[in-house]
Amino acid sequence: MKFKATEEQVAQMAANAINASKPMGLGFLSADMGKTYTPQDALKAIDIHAGRGGLYLDYVDGRMVKLNIHHKNGIWEMDDRLFEDYQSWSKTYSSAKALAESVPGVEII
Repeated sequence: MKFKATEEQVAQMAANAINASKPMGLGFLSADMGKTYTPQDALKAIDIHAGRGGLYLDYVDGRMVKLNIHHKNGIWEMDDRLFEDYQSWSKTYSSAKALAESVPGVEII
């Protein structure tokens, strides 16, 4: 799925994915499920300014996120295939499109 968004909107998508994610394995030892992550918190976990062409979140504070978004020529892209036992946020956002649409102003293309 491809979309247009600002870096702030992508950071909000990342925060939404983190907030919807659950601990996996021993992640429950470090997960604070009472914490609501903000886009600023997400930016601490990722660096979309590093010129790597996107972002990748594996585990964040014990939560299994597995979010991979690529950026090239002003267009963001993420895989449409989600797996509940891999992207634990997919129980809240059933598709990449649903995650993108959770942030106002993101334009699906």
